[in-house]
Amino acid sequence: MLALSEMGGIVAPPVPAFYSQPETIDDIVEHTVGRILDLFAIEVGLMKRWKNS
Repeated sequence: MLALSEMGGIVAPPVPAFYSQPETIDDIVEHTVGRILDLFAIEVGLMKRWKNS
């Protein structure tokens, strides 16, 4: 993973984010998929983005 990131790659392990308070396994999967698609600038509305204020 270090070598990959040093070459400019992005390491995005599918780690569940419990700060979004998922209620089902589908919620966890959708949030993870949404985060990965966000890396490619693909907006599908599966997750809420944090607001920069």
